[in-house]
Amino acid sequence: MNSVHGKLKAVESTLREKKDLQKQLLAYIKTKPARDGLKAQKTEKARRNYREQHESDFIIAEAATRFFKAQGIQKLPASKTLQAEIEQLMREKNSLYNEYREKRERTKELQTVKAISTKSYTVSRNGERGGKMNGKRPYMDYPQHRAARRLVHECCNYDNGNCIVLDNGEPCVCVQSISYSLLCRWFICRRASP
Repeated sequence: MNSVHGKLKAVESTLREKKDLQKQLLAYIKTKPARDGLKAQKTEKARRNYREQHESDFIIAEAATRFFKAQGIQKLPASKTLQAEIEQLMREKNSLYNEYREKRERTKELQTVKAISTKSYTVSRNGERGGKMNGKRPYMDYPQHRAARRLVHECCNYDNGNCIVLDNGEPCVCVQSISYSLLCRWFICRRASP
């Protein structure tokens, strides 16, 4: 999960840089008519007046030029090429995010199983839930039971609702899927090797 998270952060960083570049590039492109108009002016006085009239455009163009120099960009990329790179990075980011979310959910399920098997509840003789095992089977409350039922399907011995290990010629229902106690050794083994 950490490797996917690292890749996701790297892609997000690259995407942010590309979007900043695109923003500066588009701002620079919009100032082209003003820059071309300055070149068309013949006298120094006409250039000065033209520059004063279009001062905001020249400030934007100079800021973009400083950005390009700071990034070490000698030749400006084509805006279509840059847009294609951004779209590719967005697809990669979405794919990595989906993979990260799936792994996070899987980790959450495994932590639930671990919590069920380590922080189990027992039923005492008068029906109250106790904190210690005292030699009794662990007891799960309803949310823990639902989480365990979802994970039962990943058991290597689970076969369409039946347990292969308990099968002695006739199908036998998986006891973990119908019990509020922690009975299946697969769950106990999963706790030992997360």
